[in-house]
Amino acid sequence: MIRVSLTNAFAKRTLRPLLEKHQATPLGINLLSTESGDIYSGMVAALTKEVGGTAGVVQIADNTSSTDEIFGLFALDKNAVINDLDGQAADMKPFAVWQGGPDAYFRIDDPAFETDSQTYDVGTPLFVSNNGKLCAATGGAITAGTNQVGIVTEVPAGGTRLIIRITSPNNAA
Repeated sequence: MIRVSLTNAFAKRTLRPLLEKHQATPLGINLLSTESGDIYSGMVAALTKEVGGTAGVVQIADNTSSTDEIFGLFALDKNAVINDLDGQAADMKPFAVWQGGPDAYFRIDDPAFETDSQTYDVGTPLFVSNNGKLCAATGGAITAGTNQVGIVTEVPAGGTRLIIRITSPNNAA
């Protein structure tokens, strides 16, 4: 069972599954013990191995790794606003990841996706950026990976929110 701290119970998460048309699966898994970056729900998770060889841990995905595979979107947070690892034992890092399916739709809020010099329209394919956030294939200093993670299905006004359908790791097009 994953236990989360209630200290930030009213803080807003950056990922919300759209349950009325939803075929994604939340999966409990451990976070890589050396992972030190900020994680916002909706960022891209990669399946990896611990240094000691233990398989089945996740870390923030990047666009350069050839040994890790895209695993889904983080369902929990580890940042200055929400820290779901708060109160966990030092040797435990239980976390959760949403995995895709043919109808896995999510509302993603900034900062879980790149906003600098990025243009998102309906149908824009989404990739992982160099810091684990979702991004379009083009855009200034942001380099996109080669594996598609999802696709934009709606762009609400304001530019700080996207409605997406994730396609990884099942690659359901």
